[in-house]
Amino acid sequence: MAFEFYMKQNDTNPSMTATLLDETSTAYDLTGVTVTLNGIKPNGTAFTKSATKTDAANGVVRVDWDAADTAQAGIIEYEFELSSGETVPNDRHYKIHIQAEAG
Repeated sequence: MAFEFYMKQNDTNPSMTATLLDETSTAYDLTGVTVTLNGIKPNGTAFTKSATKTDAANGVVRVDWDAADTAQAGIIEYEFELSSGETVPNDRHYKIHIQAEAG
């Protein structure tokens, strides 16, 4: 699953929804699993956010943003970490494009 997400600088909406898939494109069953987003901000600062499971059996999670998450324009690289030990994706990083505010 290639996944890129776009937001404006300092915005907190929309929340990001993602379906976590394994290397065979099968959705992870997240029942009983904690999901965390691990990211690197444009300035190189690492951060972690909890992901909310909205459909655990089908691997669907939602990430809600704080203004500090989108304060810097640029690209955030991220991955999801499951408490079961899996990293999604396990072969690259996903990207969130934070577009600079106009003016």
